[in-house]
Amino acid sequence: MVRALKEPDLRALWWSTILECADSIVQAAIPAVAATPTSAAIAGDATPWLQYEVARISTQVRAANNSDPSREVYTNADFEESIRFLTDWTQTRNDSVRAQIAADKAAHGVR
Repeated sequence: MVRALKEPDLRALWWSTILECADSIVQAAIPAVAATPTSAAIAGDATPWLQYEVARISTQVRAANNSDPSREVYTNADFEESIRFLTDWTQTRNDSVRAQIAADKAAHGVR
């Protein structure tokens, strides 16, 4: 990997791929679908998909987590704090990745 990233064209591909992935984080979870002659419109959900997934998955496991009698270390408040942390992280990740790529480009003399 180190050797590949020394090649300018491969490094540029790496940057663009990472940026594409970062941009996907902020895309809508469920795009709206327009009505057609044979189907009704479907409302979308503009929540960014990664944030949507954190909410969806935490909702699936919250009840089991909260009622688990075998937990010895983590409290329900710890669980909720971890969900808040992940939600906040999903909201800042795209900007963080963009800043890291910009710094890497600057370090390699690329605009």
